[in-house]
Amino acid sequence: HFSQTDLDARIENVSKEATQLRVVSLVATLLALIFGVLIGVFVTNSIRRPLSEIAGAMERVAACDLTVKLPTNSANNTEISKLQNATMTVVDSFARLLTQLQKQSVELQGAAHTLQTTAGDVQQGAEKQAEAANKMANTLVEMSENIQSLSAQAIDAQHSSEESGNSARS
Repeated sequence: HFSQTDLDARIENVSKEATQLRVVSLVATLLALIFGVLIGVFVTNSIRRPLSEIAGAMERVAACDLTVKLPTNSANNTEISKLQNATMTVVDSFARLLTQLQKQSVELQGAAHTLQTTAGDVQQGAEKQAEAANKMANTLVEMSENIQSLSAQAIDAQHSSEESGNSARS
C-alpha cells in the first residue's frame, strides 16, 4: 500500500506540521502572556493610582490641609469612587466644622471682651457707690456731732434759764 518513500514523506509532513503547531502554540502562549501582563498592569494601575490619591489626600488632611480635592464621580459606582466620595464628604465636614469653630471662637472672644468691659463698669460703679456711702457716713457722723453739740448747748441754755428764773424769784 504505501511505499517507504511515501511513508517518509508523510512523516516529514507530519513532523513539519507538528513543528509549525508548536511554533503557533508558543506564539499564542507568548501573546496571551503579554496580553495578561498588560491587563494586570492596567488593572493594578487603575486601582493603585486612585488609592494613592486618596492616601495622599488623607495625609494632607492629617496635616490640617482641608483644601484637598479629589475627583468625585457619582455615575461611577465602583468601590474606589465610593471611597473618593466618602473621603471628600469627610474633608468637607471637617472644613465646615473648622469654620464653625473659628466663628464660635471669634464670638467667644467678643463675649469675653464684653464681660470684661461689663466687669470693669460694675467695679467702677461699686467704687463710686462705696465712695458715696463713705461721704454719706462722714456727713451723718458730722451731723450727729453737730446735733450732740446743739443738744449740749440747749441743755446749758436750759440750765442758765433755770438759774436766771430762780435768781429772779429770790
